[in-house]
Amino acid sequence: MLGLLSATLLLSLAGQASMQLAGGLSDVKLAIDDPNVQFAVTAINTYYSKLGDAEARTLVDVVSAQSQVVAGTLYHLVLKLKTSSQVELCKVEVWSRPWLSGDEAIQVTKDPSCKMHIDATQAPKITGGSVVVDSGNPEVQKALMFATDSLNKMENSLYYRTPVKIEEVKSQVVSGMAYHFRGVQMAATTCLKSSGAVDLSSCALASPADTRVCDFDVWWQSWEAVPYKLTNYKCQ
Repeated sequence: MLGLLSATLLLSLAGQASMQLAGGLSDVKLAIDDPNVQFAVTAINTYYSKLGDAEARTLVDVVSAQSQVVAGTLYHLVLKLKTSSQVELCKVEVWSRPWLSGDEAIQVTKDPSCKMHIDATQAPKITGGSVVVDSGNPEVQKALMFATDSLNKMENSLYYRTPVKIEEVKSQVVSGMAYHFRGVQMAATTCLKSSGAVDLSSCALASPADTRVCDFDVWWQSWEAVPYKLTNYKCQ
């Protein structure tokens, strides 16, 4: 009898496991008005709004979609979204269980992740050599302010970061102007993103220190509706 009970228990556990992960990933096509896609866009906006980034993101395209049978259907989505200043690629997972009701019927399984996207056709055309410039130059400071704002929006952190030291800045004529920032120390502050826009110069630095070192380029074209673009960014 004990052996029979053990076997029954094992079969039950195996059945639960198969319900939790019953299939591999399959490519699917989802239209931009698909309910799962629309739910994902809303979830992304809600998530970043809670981090203090209230700028609305609107859907441009469904870059890729994969489905997986997981006690329902789990959709792995890569969406192209746009804000007033940039285009982003966002990864998000949506779990659909239409037989349930309320919030359990459809939900995201983990925090979305968005990064700025620059099309190859938008890459700056190099027309001149680069020269070292003073980091205190007003135009450099404007580019740095834009980059700081963009990096803060992209990082999944409760607190703002602010630049405290710059190793080097170079400028280059590139159908406009490109500023190459290297070794920028971005320190965490005590200012919460949930408090909305703040003057970073008034924010105290976090203790103990939490600093990331970043390299990035800022491309400036004064004639564009959005004159600044952040490219080639890397932080560690």
